[in-house]
This record gives sequence, structure tokens and C-alpha cells, in this order.
Amino acid sequence: MELDQLQYELGALTRRSQTECAGLHGKVQELELQLVEARREADEYYRGNLERNAELTALQQEVSG
Repeated sequence: MELDQLQYELGALTRRSQTECAGLHGKVQELELQLVEARREADEYYRGNLERNAELTALQQEVSG
């Protein structure tokens, strides 16, 4: 009887941990997608700033030249 109870508890804990792991795996995948998107946006922002700085430098050279 005690063995049956322990086996039942072990099975329940195993199922619970598998469900939790699956949920965490899904969250990790979602966060990885968000990270890829954030990196893409940061790259676009950086490139935009480089372009604006180049334009500003060119205008400053025109004004002073």
C-alpha cells in the first residue's frame, strides 16, 4: 500500500515537472524571439544614427568650407 502511494506521488510529481518544463521551454523560445527582434531594432537605430551623423558632418563641412 505504501509503495503504491509513493509510486502515485512520484508519477504526479513527474507529470507536474514535465508540464512546468514544457511551459518554461515555451517562455524561453518566446524570449529568444523577443531578443532577436530587439537586436534587429537596435541595429536599425544604430545605423540610422550613423547616417544622421554622416549627414551632419557633411553639412558642417559645407558650412565651414
